[in-house]
Amino acid sequence: MARYFFFDGEAAESFAAAKNYKEIGNAIRSLLGCSLAETAIGDLKDVCKTVDRDIGEVSGDVRIEELEAQISKKTSELETAASLREQLVGNIATLKEQHEEIVRGLREAEGAKEIQQQRDDKEGQKKRAAAEISECRQEVLKWIGQRAIQVVSTRLSKLALDFVDETGLRGRIPSPYNEDFVRGLLSSGTCVCHRPLNGGSAEWAAVAELLKTASNAEVLGRVVRARARSQMLRDEAAVAPKTLHNLRVKFAGFLQQHTQLEQQVAELGKKIEGLPLLEIAERERSRRIIESKIEKEQQNLGGVRAHIASLEREKAAFVRKPSA
Repeated sequence: MARYFFFDGEAAESFAAAKNYKEIGNAIRSLLGCSLAETAIGDLKDVCKTVDRDIGEVSGDVRIEELEAQISKKTSELETAASLREQLVGNIATLKEQHEEIVRGLREAEGAKEIQQQRDDKEGQKKRAAAEISECRQEVLKWIGQRAIQVVSTRLSKLALDFVDETGLRGRIPSPYNEDFVRGLLSSGTCVCHRPLNGGSAEWAAVAELLKTASNAEVLGRVVRARARSQMLRDEAAVAPKTLHNLRVKFAGFLQQHTQLEQQVAELGKKIEGLPLLEIAERERSRRIIESKIEKEQQNLGGVRAHIASLEREKAAFVRKPSA
């Protein structure tokens, strides 16, 4: 274990270099006691493969054999894709280490030091602009989730609110009196004006007629909630377009800033490449080539990860599929 705790301080960079990341990771996992668990996981996977293969070889049920064959195929494809993913991760780490080494040399070179410092500053600004662009995209997605309903329901909320207001003016809903109030007058036999309401009289019949249009607490509550909800939708729909416009203006500003910084970084790179010192020019060309390779490998890694996710879904579908 001493080699993991005691090492030459001058070789610290080499110890933590990207090309050694896998060995260092294995050493850390070994110290944490993960080796036994990882070995058990590998053994269990082998056992699962054996069981799946044995099930698929059992004669008598063609459907089970087909499902097990598909599951076995997807498992094999997943292993191949996972291996490719690890290889790409290692390639990217190595390329980034090489890129950093070249940039470090440009920072220290007398002829390119100032230009490289300017480029480092522009690169930092570009990263911040990229982060702002990503945040704006998230805010737009959030706006869609929170405001899109209000915008698309503008016509519906207007019709609902107009209907409630119109019927309210007609005295239909909500009624200026409710059912409990009318029944109270009839049961007491006395009107609000203190005139008697005798059963069967014209006065009693006039008051009883109010029950046909009188509202109760439930109806009144529904109307109040419907009106409040419609009004809220209309208010939010009026504000939503302005919010989206501000987000789009903000997004466009950061996008333009990011584009300008990219151009400035490229121009500084051309300046370094055009320096009369052959070594510096070669370093700059190598830096651009490595950046291109990193971008390509990252794209490949994204494709492999998407492929792995797709394979996992397909395998899970075969596992859940009934055999009958």
